[in-house]
Formats: sequence, structure tokens, C-alpha cells
Amino acid sequence: MPVPLPCLCLDASARDRLRGGLWVEDRWLAELQLEGAAAEVVAPLVESLLDLAGLGWDGLRALALNQGPGSVLGIRAVAVSLRAWSVLGDLPLLGWPGLLAAAWAAAGTCDGVVAEGRAGRWVVQ
Repeated sequence: MPVPLPCLCLDASARDRLRGGLWVEDRWLAELQLEGAAAEVVAPLVESLLDLAGLGWDGLRALALNQGPGSVLGIRAVAVSLRAWSVLGDLPLLGWPGLLAAAWAAAGTCDGVVAEGRAGRWVVQ
């Protein structure tokens, strides 16, 4: 299924930092990163992204979330916000595993992606 565009993409996998972007066609229309707890900065980040892109909520066609690995609390806080917005706006909510996205980006140059998780655990995709 093709992703409806523009798509608001949020990544709360890093502790105390939220990254977001608006994806259209084959490029980022707007990108932004805010420091702080995801639950506290998600609304300001989304408002700023929409302002940068010159879009309103009615201009969005989909929402997406990095499912991790990463900050469990950050991902959950953003997931709750995105779920509420998807229901209110009747928008599809999509998710992507972060390491899988990195592996796709490196396709042809590596066989996998490895990251160090919490408590010294290794995560492989």
C-alpha cells in the first residue's frame, strides 16, 4: 500500500529528543528536532513543522511513528498523541521499525544494522 502524502513522521526513539518531518514525494518538505521529554514537545514540534511547511492539519494525509528500538516512554507518549490525531483527523497511522529503515537506507552496502540498546544489549536488524 502506498503511503498517502504528505505524511507527518515522528521519531521519539532518542531519550530527551524528538525529531520530526513532513515527507512529500521523494523529499522532506520540513524537518525539525526539539530537545526535551517527548510528551512535552510533541505538540510544539508538530505545530512548528506544519508552519515551516505552510500546511494545516487538513493538508496531512498520513501519520507515521518510529516504533523503536529506543526510548520506550518517548515512543509511547508520541504513539498516544499520533493515535488520537489519527482518529480525530481520520488519517492512517503507520509505523516503521527504526533499524529496518536504516537497513533499507544502506541496502546494497551492508547486510544488516546493529545498535547498542539499553543495559548493553545489542539490537540487530
